[in-house]
Amino acid sequence: MAITLIGTVFFEKCVYHYNIIKKADAYTLLADGIDLKHLNDSETVATKVEQARDLHIFRLIALHRGIAAFCSQVGLNSDDFLKTIHVRDVCFDIEIYLALETEISESDIQHAKELFLEYWHF
Repeated sequence: MAITLIGTVFFEKCVYHYNIIKKADAYTLLADGIDLKHLNDSETVATKVEQARDLHIFRLIALHRGIAAFCSQVGLNSDDFLKTIHVRDVCFDIEIYLALETEISESDIQHAKELFLEYWHF
């Protein structure tokens, strides 16, 4: 039961972060095609969207590294485990974001791992 719950939590969090990233990408694409100079604070909005996108990419990567660390600690093969979750069936181009060169601290990975360990030890 715990492994199913962990898979569900991982799936939900991945989809959440992925959807925000995709919305930010869509906003950027739309804003590039429209002259927003007449709007007040349009640059501020664009900056906030970019910051949110970066934050959620960071969290998505930390989540993936955290699940790998969790699997390693409890003796699961993370590649096999991730194949059972089917995140890539919903988040079609998630690999693009996961492959970005983003520095993730060990404490952030540890935090994600601890999330999954909470469900492992009931």
